[in-house]
Amino acid sequence: MPASDTTNRCHLSPARVEPEVRAEVETVLREGESLTQFIERAVVAAAAWRRVQAEFVNRGEAAIERWKQEGGGRTVDEVMASLQGRLDDAKRRACHYRPCCYTAPQSAKTWCVVLRIPRTLLRESPLRQ
Repeated sequence: MPASDTTNRCHLSPARVEPEVRAEVETVLREGESLTQFIERAVVAAAAWRRVQAEFVNRGEAAIERWKQEGGGRTVDEVMASLQGRLDDAKRRACHYRPCCYTAPQSAKTWCVVLRIPRTLLRESPLRQ
């Protein structure tokens, strides 16, 4: 570290820890890394992470406020009903384009729709029995 960097540095409060904690930290130090360097990096990383978390929370709270000012949104029941309608439409389309031509358990009907098995093969299928 250059001498000019040491004049601009300050001290953090010392942290008192159990001897086991210090020993555990010392086991993960990289070659040439001091305990002080490790602690400094850890403190800087923790502060950066908390800043990111605070910004995330602030964006979320701002979005909720905009949502409230714009009259709210949709209820859970409305969203679920919409999703169920989309699922029902997709099922109807799947059966419309490739209906199964034999009587079989429901799982076999779904299977033939998904795999798009030609009807000629279905007539000879062991699933039909």
